[in-house]
Amino acid sequence: MTGTQIHLFLSRSPLLFLLAALILFGLAWKKKQKDWETIGLIWTIIACLLVIPTYLSGSLLEASFSSEHEKLAKISIIIAILTSILLIISLTFRQTQVSSWTKKLGLITALLTLFSLSLTNHYGALIRHGEPDSVSTEEEQEDEEEQEDREDPQRGNEV
Repeated sequence: MTGTQIHLFLSRSPLLFLLAALILFGLAWKKKQKDWETIGLIWTIIACLLVIPTYLSGSLLEASFSSEHEKLAKISIIIAILTSILLIISLTFRQTQVSSWTKKLGLITALLTLFSLSLTNHYGALIRHGEPDSVSTEEEQEDEEEQEDREDPQRGNEV
C-alpha cells in the first residue's frame, strides 16, 4: 500500500467509528444502560484518538494539499484530542459532579469532531492525488473522435 492509500483508509476510520460510537451512546442514554454508555464513551475516545495517526499519515504525503483541508485537519485533531481528554476525565471520576459536566462537554465536542472530520474528509476528497482529471480525459476522447471524422486522404473522406 502506498502512503496515500493508507491515509485514505485511516481518514474514513475515525469518522465511521465515531458515528457508530455516538449512536451506541445515544441508544445507551435512551435505554438508561450504564454499561453501554461506558462502552460508547470508550469507543468515542478510541475514535478520537484514531485521528492522530490519520493526521500524521497525511502530513507524510508528498502531494500538495488544499489549504482548507490542512486547516480543517489541524482543527479536527485539536478538537478530537480535547474530546478524548474530557471523556477520559469523565470515566476516571465516575461518581462525581466533574464526571457529569465533562461527559456533557465531551459529547458536545465529539459532535464537533464528527462535523469537522466530515468537512476535512470532504475537502480531502477534492484533492487529486496525481490521477488524470476526468474532465480532460473526456475532452481528449472527444478530440480523438473529431480527428477520426476529419478528412482522411487515403480513404477519400471529405470534410
